[in-house]
Amino acid sequence: MRNLDALGAALAARSEPLIVFFRDDDAGWADDKLSILCETMSEAGVDLDVAVIPAALDSSTATNIARLSRQFATKLNFHQHGYAHSNHQAEGRNCEFGSDRDIEQQRRDIGLGQRRLQDTLGTLLDPVFTPPWNRCTGDTCKALAELDFRAISRIAGSTNIEHFGLTDISVAIDWQKKRRGVPITWSEFCQYAQHYLLNSDVVGVMLHHEHLSDSDLSRLRRFIACLRDSGKVGFRSMLQIVDSGDLEQKGDRKCN
Repeated sequence: MRNLDALGAALAARSEPLIVFFRDDDAGWADDKLSILCETMSEAGVDLDVAVIPAALDSSTATNIARLSRQFATKLNFHQHGYAHSNHQAEGRNCEFGSDRDIEQQRRDIGLGQRRLQDTLGTLLDPVFTPPWNRCTGDTCKALAELDFRAISRIAGSTNIEHFGLTDISVAIDWQKKRRGVPITWSEFCQYAQHYLLNSDVVGVMLHHEHLSDSDLSRLRRFIACLRDSGKVGFRSMLQIVDSGDLEQKGDRKCN
């Protein structure tokens, strides 16, 4: 594909290596599609960080996650995705942990979700938090820090908030990117992705397994192969990146 050829050539010309991670949102919904994505990423030899909705974690989803963790072992990682993925904003854009909720309300739901996931996933659960719709407040971060989380993941360009010591490991590339409500073309996506891949040192790619078509998965395989073949990209899990300290060392170039 010409678009990927151009991307691969541009990456190969980078002077410094690049770290890429993949975050998949909304585990608890569409278990069958989550399994297909996990298989796809495992075949590609790439880590996948799965954000799990605590209130959606019923016995069926828990059984599926346990099976996937046995099957794909160290390449599959799980962390908390809000509590119920429910909107609590009276006005404006959807947000579960927004300005319409005080810190006590936020801490209660985060803690409930944390305990539910810990009881089910145990040591499989990483101390990372992805807020639904990639939106939250400084109070959210304060509550997370008090509950021993280590990192928060939103999307690049989000409103600046105080992190209270949490590592910001935001995603930059939205696999289902839209403009004015319309999905961008593959050519537009490659150009959009190239901007971040050439101007950052750590880049996160956001996936939603529920909405991935067979065509999406085919393109995802080729995209990953393009990154690997460039010789400049290394794949890591989110917690590996947090532990490495690369985000703090890279300063303003992190995940941008």
